[in-house]
Amino acid sequence: MVVLNEPASLNFNANGALFPPLNLATLAALTPTEHQVAIDDGCLGPVTAEQSADLVAITAMTAQAPAAYSLADRYRARGIPVVLGGIHPSMCPEEAGQHAESVVLGEADRLWPDLVQDFAHGRMKSRYHDPEPIDLSRITLPRRDLLDPKGYVIFNSVQTTRGCPFNCNFCSENYDVRCQIPL
Repeated sequence: MVVLNEPASLNFNANGALFPPLNLATLAALTPTEHQVAIDDGCLGPVTAEQSADLVAITAMTAQAPAAYSLADRYRARGIPVVLGGIHPSMCPEEAGQHAESVVLGEADRLWPDLVQDFAHGRMKSRYHDPEPIDLSRITLPRRDLLDPKGYVIFNSVQTTRGCPFNCNFCSENYDVRCQIPL
């Protein structure tokens, strides 16, 4: 079983979320079919490390990094390997690597099937990196069947861009780090 996690809502009293985590649902769709997949969305309630899994993937923005690292550490304490990705692990791979067996830098779409197969064959790398942006006209349809539509205000959202549509000057999401990622 592969478990995909979004660790915590940025609205800590949330009873739901505006949009579903299409990043996780897309990774679920890219997971080779011989593997079972579950999505645990922290925007819908607390995420615990009590689910049974062979591999766990956690995505995190900078504001979520402490919660993501804590969750990763709890899974690892149970002997379950963890992959960390998202903007914060991409910008701080050394830090993220202290809490995971593998770190994905940048977008995971082209990397994920190989990472899962590498894991299944006992040869997962400590880093995976795809330096090229994804052509959004070729993305895989997300596995919405793994998400509860009642948990989201707008369940049938469509992904037209990557990143965040807002331009907050304090946010790490607004910096192009592709050329700054150490390999």
